[in-house]
Amino acid sequence: MNQGLFLAVAAGFLWSVTNIIDKVVLSRLIKHPALVMLASWIVSLVAGLVTLPRSSEWPVGVDWWWMALSGFLYMLGMLWYFIALKREEPSRVIPLYALAIVFLTILSAVFLDEVFSFRTYIGIGLVVVATIVIVSRRNFLEAFRSKALGIMVLSTLAYAVSYVAMKHLLGTYSDMEVFSIQHIFTGIFGLVVMAFYSSEIRSAYHEARKRHLSIVALSEILGVAGGYLFIAASAVWFVTLVETVMSIQYVFVFLWSFLISRFWPSLSTEEMTPRIIVQKIAAIAMIIGGVALLTL
Repeated sequence: MNQGLFLAVAAGFLWSVTNIIDKVVLSRLIKHPALVMLASWIVSLVAGLVTLPRSSEWPVGVDWWWMALSGFLYMLGMLWYFIALKREEPSRVIPLYALAIVFLTILSAVFLDEVFSFRTYIGIGLVVVATIVIVSRRNFLEAFRSKALGIMVLSTLAYAVSYVAMKHLLGTYSDMEVFSIQHIFTGIFGLVVMAFYSSEIRSAYHEARKRHLSIVALSEILGVAGGYLFIAASAVWFVTLVETVMSIQYVFVFLWSFLISRFWPSLSTEEMTPRIIVQKIAAIAMIIGGVALLTL
């Protein structure tokens, strides 16, 4: 099995767990996403500091700017995503993540010379369409009527540019070096931004229970682990294809949601009618078909 493909699937699996936990936390346990954002920035900073190799080859010259740009835009993409979640329900926000694949396909072709065959682009298109279908509730175009559309365009564009900068750095530095320094910058920039949300953080913290904070911390740790696997996959494969294959995380999200609706219905946040299940299964088949076109 292609190493990059395996790492991308593993990253998608971890991020699917984070998606489910965040969704349950924000809909059932914690009202304001600012507290979740704060946890994310703290975990990113700590993870970057802890994993920084002692024999690390420190960036030189303009590479510092590339590292800072990648970390800042990654933080900005997450920030805008959380702002979008505050304005709109998750079922209309999450499908818009598919825009990141579109932006990354264009940017990586221009700046990284990642140009593929027509069959590969058909596979990418199938995955983009299937991603929107699998996370839409009733109407395929429902996500594009979202009040958060403009914010998610900015979010996914920020992610795409961050990934291009990251891939550029992987030509010089190891995956662990890029991960560590990028996440240090992400954590620092994120904590600076959090100063503007201090009142919301205090309010959410006083309302939350300790076990809720533990769940949030676990979610963000899994998210950061998924972030490392994404970078490791991009080090050995095309970043466009890594991002496309990672759409399989929404297949895992559907499976988690299905299991929760059956065994822990009180935590369920998704409709699971027969029509919706058929819709999701059809989308899963499209994702599998699209990934097959990327790898055959």
